[in-house]
Amino acid sequence: MIEINNPSEKIYFIVYDNTEIFGYGTVDTNQVLKSPREFLFQTTDEEEWKTELLSYGVVFEEETDNLE
Repeated sequence: MIEINNPSEKIYFIVYDNTEIFGYGTVDTNQVLKSPREFLFQTTDEEEWKTELLSYGVVFEEETDNLE
């Protein structure tokens, strides 16, 4: 089992087995993440996290302001 328990700063994570992602997101300092999956990628760098997700085919759309 993998775990992130009340980190000292925000953690970006990806939970996966072999080549399949089972979940991704963030864990804040007052949160806990536990998973029975085998592998966990974690970083405090959002851009590094997004780059790693890209390697699995996950693409984030750019946020735009829709002010008219």
